[in-house]
Amino acid sequence: MKVSLIQSELVWENPVENKKTFDTKLIELYQQTDLVVLPEMFTTGFSMNPQGIASNYEILNYLKVHASKGNFAIYGSVMYATDTGYVNRGIFMNPDGEHTFYDKRHTFTLAGEHNVYDKGEEPVVVSFKNWKINLQICYDLRFPVYSRNTSDYDICIYVANWPVLG
Repeated sequence: MKVSLIQSELVWENPVENKKTFDTKLIELYQQTDLVVLPEMFTTGFSMNPQGIASNYEILNYLKVHASKGNFAIYGSVMYATDTGYVNRGIFMNPDGEHTFYDKRHTFTLAGEHNVYDKGEEPVVVSFKNWKINLQICYDLRFPVYSRNTSDYDICIYVANWPVLG
């Protein structure tokens, strides 16, 4: 399986501009890869201000269009509005439009993430092209017991975003 990672400077808390940047980068990968990995909170940067800029179902269409046209899967996370608050949600989008959510289980308390985002409860392993992929987000890395390969997965993917103070 060919995996492509996209890393890019993000426009702080600006989903419209960030999606434009990723549009260009994703289009360049059409028909050239099997899986594209985007950063954590790729539409906004790692922000503690989800009000008014958090994604909802519309991000699914954005990812679905690119996955379908590119004939690849995409995995990245966004700040996501739920019925009860916000989560740092990983989205694994298949080329056929089927998708799987993974909500970050270990929030970064030093940045106050636990005060803004609800934690996920369940590990998530997806199957893609006969590979079992364990989905993780950033600070989950600090808890290796949760990525111990007891689930019989082939690949573990962590998406992360470490902003630079400007």
